[in-house]
Amino acid sequence: MQVKIIKFLIILLFGMDEDEMKTQEFLNSLNSKDEKWVLNKNINKGYPIFSWQE
Repeated sequence: MQVKIIKFLIILLFGMDEDEMKTQEFLNSLNSKDEKWVLNKNINKGYPIFSWQE
């Protein structure tokens, strides 16, 4: 139940689903000036993480 609510809130707030949030395009939108965010499919289920978390 909680997972469905979280997914709904993500779509509501960001206008995208989970697959879209795992793309390079979404990562680029997070990293406007610096590369603070990275994608690592082995960490955080493929969602962006802070670069220092790798």
